[in-house]
Amino acid sequence: MGRVGVVMPLLITVALSLGGCAESGSSCPRLPGGGRYCLQGTSLVERFEVQQRVTVTFDGKPQSMIATVEVDASQMRFAALTPFGQKLVQASYDNRNVSAEQIPDKRLDPALLLAVFQIALWPESAVRSGLSENLSLVEAERERRVAFADKTLVDVRYTVGRTTVGELDIALPQAGVELHIAPFDDLELK
Repeated sequence: MGRVGVVMPLLITVALSLGGCAESGSSCPRLPGGGRYCLQGTSLVERFEVQQRVTVTFDGKPQSMIATVEVDASQMRFAALTPFGQKLVQASYDNRNVSAEQIPDKRLDPALLLAVFQIALWPESAVRSGLSENLSLVEAERERRVAFADKTLVDVRYTVGRTTVGELDIALPQAGVELHIAPFDDLELK
């Protein structure tokens, strides 16, 4: 089985554990464990483009992929690729709707991928605005946590604060998923 043959089933399994079926075009995905996060405007952050090495660990099995994220005032674009460059997922958010140009399984909600990224990097006030009423945000210097009652839904830990230049770890404990993200480089758009 080739690299794509290994990564694709893992990505689909992770997607199913994250929340079941996708709602086409919805910009308010369900978070694993409860509540929703509504995507926030892309003008709330500086424009950037970054390629990141992502190690996804699910059920004790790590798999690597490459994520490319581009954000400007009009939209956010995300693509996940195998280490050999084959596209697994491509999604975008135009500040109104989420669209997926390529998705390996209709049960994978592309908005959830974008939401997790926003929860990690958008300003605290924007993340709070995006959370449904039953969720809380706990903020510390090198950590951000979204919780439902006493359950952690998303736990983000930073090496150098909320920037695209440092490494970060994102855990979705209710889904049993961990992501370790490290940038290849940080290309600022001029």
